[in-house]
This record gives sequence, C-alpha cells and structure tokens, in this order.
Amino acid sequence: MHEVDYPSSIERYKHFARCILEGHVLADLLPFQPFLANKPILLTKKWNPTKVNETIQPLISYQIDSKKKLLQKWCDAFVFLF
Repeated sequence: MHEVDYPSSIERYKHFARCILEGHVLADLLPFQPFLANKPILLTKKWNPTKVNETIQPLISYQIDSKKKLLQKWCDAFVFLF
C-alpha cells in the first residue's frame, strides 16, 4: 500500500475509512473484516446513508486522514472509533 494524495473533502475521509476497514491502514484489523455488517466498499458509494455518515463523522471531526493521525488519536483516546 502506498500513500495517495486525495483532495480535502468528505470523500477523502470515506476512502480513508474504507482503507481502515479493508486492513490497508492497519493489517491487524484484517482478520475482523468477515465480521463487518457491510462491505467497506459501501463507504465510497455515491449515496450517503446515515450509517456511512455516522462511521466517518469522527474522522472528519478530528481531521484524521492518515495512519499517523489515527495512531496519535488512539494514543490520546484508545476508544476512538470503538
């Protein structure tokens, strides 16, 4: 996996959330993918159900769009996103 620049928008956070859930950001999460209620690809579909917005809202609120920022937030509050 490599870093890709993406314009700053809600789409940026949707793609980052998808990469988290697919195990591209943190490989340790990959074994949990079969237990997800929905496929991560749904996060990047054009329609925006409430569930998707609820999933990405913490990332938007704290402007977390990279592994470094995610790990830093977990150092401050490990329950973030759980």
